Amino acid sequence: MAAVFVYGTLMQGESRGRLILAAGPLRIVPARTPGRLLDLGDYPGLIPARRSGQWVCGEFAEFPAVESLLAQLDFVEEYSPGEEARSLYLRRSVPVVLEDGLEFWAWAYLYNRAYDPRSIIRSGDWRRRRE
Repeated sequence: MAAVFVYGTLMQGESRGRLILAAGPLRIVPARTPGRLLDLGDYPGLIPARRSGQWVCGEFAEFPAVESLLAQLDFVEEYSPGEEARSLYLRRSVPVVLEDGLEFWAWAYLYNRAYDPRSIIRSGDWRRRRE
């Protein structure tokens, strides 16, 4: 799998979007994945959906090779494969639906801490969090 799904500060135009662009993506397209989105202040967190119809909006970025990017993203997202219980996020393979309806799998980072249910962004869209 040589793709990532980003849904917050790693999207184009956001504070860390340059990390994705610098890795030389073949394409970046709007996409969504099943889940719920948390507003954690300066950044969001993706958590599993509780029922069908719950989606998180983001971007699907495909690369010729993704290994070096994943090492950078693991650091940024405070993910340590050998110490998942202590990791802030967990890197997991998730199903992604592109805007044209095609489905793929991509790496995404899921939030790995307790959260306040009131922090859920109902729209599932980080860019629309203040609406």
